Amino acid sequence: MQLCLCGCGGEVVQTGKWWKPKFINGHNRRNAKWTSEQRKKVENTWSDEKFVSEFSELMERVMSTPSAKVNTSRASKKRWLDPIIRKKTLDASNQPEVKERLSNSLKIALNQPDVLANNRLRMIQRWLDPNEREKLIVSKNTPEVLAILSSKAKKRWQDPVFRENTIKAIFESRDFNPNNTEMFLNYILQQNFPNMWRFVGDGQIFIAGKVPDFINIDKKLIIEMYGDFYHKQETDSGKARKEHFKKYGYSTLIIWEHELYNNYDCIVEKIRDFIQEEVK
Repeated sequence: MQLCLCGCGGEVVQTGKWWKPKFINGHNRRNAKWTSEQRKKVENTWSDEKFVSEFSELMERVMSTPSAKVNTSRASKKRWLDPIIRKKTLDASNQPEVKERLSNSLKIALNQPDVLANNRLRMIQRWLDPNEREKLIVSKNTPEVLAILSSKAKKRWQDPVFRENTIKAIFESRDFNPNNTEMFLNYILQQNFPNMWRFVGDGQIFIAGKVPDFINIDKKLIIEMYGDFYHKQETDSGKARKEHFKKYGYSTLIIWEHELYNNYDCIVEKIRDFIQEEVK
């Protein structure tokens, strides 16, 4: 007869063919008094890499069965109904280091190729079901959810790496060519200032998440082409954009569409003055 090691005097019942438990279920949390030999035996067992590897593989096979998943889910839900256990779990999971560890583990798990494929397939299947599709649309369009999604999107957009990667992906997915106005300005630049300016408005160059139109090859100079229709609602005449590029050492000249077509010579002179002024 095997007595429970917690000292309660109860008999431990062997529930499996190979597994011989030391405690009655739940009694291992009662500060059991282990002998030095028992403790050393356990430590030696778990320090054996072969045993740990075999045990991990066994548990992975066992826990991946449908019945084990159902039982684990049922047990977790039952434990969650206990207010004491729920409070302890929430308190522990709200620790900053625990949050970070859980977040990293979740990202790794969710980005596994098979997980991504399964989630994508599951979402497609739900979307093809009219009832499920209606539920998804309704759940994603409540004011609360929209506010949360908006807040998260704005927070992510503040990350310069995420912002730049997103803009790059947009440019790479589309065929960005200079419009007629940009082509005309490029013609003026190449005719009057050969080998000095390059069109980069197609996403070739990013400066902290913003894409300039034309950049000087030798100096930190930028020319922005402002269309009258597209930029007509800007009240600062490009001041914010100038300040943005200035933080990274660039001087910016803004040319408006109506200037470009009204007086060719004035535009050439304006660009020349801009270059000379910034070179001083």
